[in-house]
Amino acid sequence: MNKSGVLSRATRLLKNKRYKEVIRLLEPNVFLYRENSDFFTSLGLACLYTGDFGGAESYLKRAYQIDNEKIPAMLGLAVYELKRGHTEESIRYYLTVLDLDPRNRTARKGLETLRNSSDLENPDTRNNFKYLQRFFPPLGISLRPLWFGLPAAVIILLAALFFLEPESFAFLKPPEKPQRAGISGLGELPRDLTTDSGTFRYILEPEEITSRFEDAVDFFHSYQDNKAIPLLNVLINSNASAEIKQKSRQIYAALEAPDFTELSSSPNYRTVAKDPVKYQNSYVRWKGKATNIDINEERIRFDFLVGYQSGTELSGIIPVVLPFEARLNAGMSYEVLGKVIVEDEQLVRIEGLGIHTLHGEDN
Repeated sequence: MNKSGVLSRATRLLKNKRYKEVIRLLEPNVFLYRENSDFFTSLGLACLYTGDFGGAESYLKRAYQIDNEKIPAMLGLAVYELKRGHTEESIRYYLTVLDLDPRNRTARKGLETLRNSSDLENPDTRNNFKYLQRFFPPLGISLRPLWFGLPAAVIILLAALFFLEPESFAFLKPPEKPQRAGISGLGELPRDLTTDSGTFRYILEPEEITSRFEDAVDFFHSYQDNKAIPLLNVLINSNASAEIKQKSRQIYAALEAPDFTELSSSPNYRTVAKDPVKYQNSYVRWKGKATNIDINEERIRFDFLVGYQSGTELSGIIPVVLPFEARLNAGMSYEVLGKVIVEDEQLVRIEGLGIHTLHGEDN
């Protein structure tokens, strides 16, 4: 898909409130679109609407740096500053928007609230996502929900007229995520579960192999890929039979990388460092400080002081490589989303998928 096609698709997805799909579509292309304000605006707004304020701030600030007249980016940044209690910054963004567009309703509403209401002085209000949503930049109107919703509305009306039982409406429910295709026979375990041939890092009993494999399959089908990875790593590096290992590798090949909105938890640094082989290719979401930043045209590399974001406890130091552009400052606190890279059974680095700046309330 060409550049204009990617951005057009992202715009359509935003209007249809498919925010996670926007993030999946755009986040891997950050470096390719590093000078495109529309790209960063779409990505930032998608993060904002999912409640990922750290990602929204990072991407919308980049959009604003590229184009300081980008109204949706300024409206989004005004909300971010509202959440932090920085009312002067919010007012500055709203006034700038009104200079460019005197009739902008979102800016007028935000400015009026800041001037005439004390609600935002309460931290609980500022952290109330539903309250903040009233200040979110509008995304435009999609005709698709109206078009496709009309037949459903007619059906519901007719059903009500004919006094159908509640069970009769089951077909109107949105479909669940489909079972992942392309891998057959996952639930069929071979007769031989172990092998005596070779050397192994992990020695498992047959019932342990069965339990780990079945759990990995369940996690895979429920789209909890990061929980499946350690189980698969142990099976592949164990005395499990060749057929079990082959099935494990099939699952491995179908796993997908998460984004910030999907990875709510991950193994901590000490857990990974204790047994890197078990967690190789897992995804982690760690907070800390960046030091020794080295930037070239293709990547950014820095040493990450994991756990040291508040300057009190250091869990460990790990190199991080970002294959995309980001604005970093040595000594600043960040949250990194990345993939664990292991070489010669040692934890060597994190391949970054995303990075957020941390502020006081995030530490």
